Amino acid sequence: MNTTLRNHSKLTRRGFIGAALAAPTLAFAHVGHGAADVVADAVVVDQTEQQLRLKLVIYNLGEAAITLFGVIAPGAAPIEALFVSVPIAERTEVEVTLNFEAAVPGIFTAVLDFGSEGQGPVLVMP
Repeated sequence: MNTTLRNHSKLTRRGFIGAALAAPTLAFAHVGHGAADVVADAVVVDQTEQQLRLKLVIYNLGEAAITLFGVIAPGAAPIEALFVSVPIAERTEVEVTLNFEAAVPGIFTAVLDFGSEGQGPVLVMP
């Protein structure tokens, strides 16, 4: 299954459509599967020296529901076993807390893990 993950900064309908049509994409191909398109954004909810709470906003533009299984960020303990379902043509929000070994980086890329459907990056700017 192909998973495409795109970043966008505004959660407006116009921004959503523009991002879906114009943003560069990363594709993850798996033989014999359909295609799923995902648009994601990460919003910082709270931050301490070594902890960052994020709200992930995920749009599923694909032809099948997908499941977010985890989040990986450099220098942070991986978040596993989320099991957050994102229905077809819907937006899902989930809050996650990243616990870092050292100080929270200024800007970094987190990887959203959709299991066998693929992985994709989302830019985080605390």
